[in-house]
Amino acid sequence: TNRPDGLDAAYTRRMDLVIEVPNPPRAARKALLLRIAPELGPDLMGRLVNNPTATLAVISRAAEVARSMKDHLPPSASLDPYVETAIDGTLKAQGH
Repeated sequence: TNRPDGLDAAYTRRMDLVIEVPNPPRAARKALLLRIAPELGPDLMGRLVNNPTATLAVISRAAEVARSMKDHLPPSASLDPYVETAIDGTLKAQGH
C-alpha cells in the first residue's frame, strides 16, 4: 500500500514481513519517468519529479489510462492534461 499509516496495527502485526519502499531520489525519479512516460511534456515532468506524493506506480497507471484515450483525441493533442487529471484524482482519493 502507499498508505501504511491507514492500516490497522493488528493487521500489520499478522504480516511476516513488511518492506518499506520509499520514493527514489529526484534524479532517479526523472530517469524512471522518462522510461515509463516519455510522452510527458517538460513542465508536467518537472512537477511530477518534485511531487513526493505522486509515486511512480500512480504516474505509470495515469499515463497508461491517458494512452488508452489517444485514439479518441486529436492527433496533436498532448496527453499531459489527462495524465495530470488522473494523478490528481488518485492522490485525492488516497488522502493527499
